[in-house]
Amino acid sequence: REVNSGDPVSFYSTGGRIYCTNESGINISRVSVYSVTGSLLFSSGRISDLGNRQFRPGLYMVSVENEKERFTGKVLVADE
Repeated sequence: REVNSGDPVSFYSTGGRIYCTNESGINISRVSVYSVTGSLLFSSGRISDLGNRQFRPGLYMVSVENEKERFTGKVLVADE
């Protein structure tokens, strides 16, 4: 489902990198980043790996999941 305010996770970008905040500390088993056309650009079992990846300016779909739920949100990486 799409991320809304009040959800345990949120996404943001800075410096060409995408980050996920995990306010409630839920167990996240997979994080994935997709282009607006649906191509998988990045996937990892460790959410900490996401901040190590540089992305070109553009709009991305980010998805995190655990055993029970999947949260998806849009992130704009700005030209800096």
